Amino acid sequence: MVDPPDDLPAEIVAYTIELGSPAEAGRLRRIERAAGARFREIGMGDIADGDVTPEAILEDRALNGRLILARDGAGQAAGFLIWSPKDAAAYIEEVSVHPDHAGHRLAARLIDRLGDEVRGRYDDLSLTTFRDVPWNAPYYARLGFIERDGGELGPEHGETWRSQAGSLDMSRRLFMTRPVGAARS
Repeated sequence: MVDPPDDLPAEIVAYTIELGSPAEAGRLRRIERAAGARFREIGMGDIADGDVTPEAILEDRALNGRLILARDGAGQAAGFLIWSPKDAAAYIEEVSVHPDHAGHRLAARLIDRLGDEVRGRYDDLSLTTFRDVPWNAPYYARLGFIERDGGELGPEHGETWRSQAGSLDMSRRLFMTRPVGAARS
């Protein structure tokens, strides 16, 4: 576990960021569902009601060291990030924070921890996100991510794009990247 910097406010320090275990997959699905409910507020009920990450994928990511958790002071999962290698990047497949824990910069801390985990192995962190959802692309831009043409990122990113095109309006989606060594969020 990485200790938080000394200058963080007490309400942020109450959380720890660490690698997760396969046993937590069920709780993480509930976190993802609760976090996704927010999409309903902006007329995207199809996203809010869509599928969450299958338990088998969460378990696989945990077994392979690619599940990062935010835990509250009681040791309960409050948020998570899963990732997979794609081309020369660590691709963020999902980052979700339970609404009860919003406002504590947990997504930013999860992303920073990913950068720490993959430093020296990958050039960039990458993700796909919604261009016009305030807690998506605009938020990631504040964390140092920039929009990228998916064709520049390599064939595995292209396959991700094609896969998402089957269920999402890709005119609203974009790729974003941030160098692994970028300043912390």
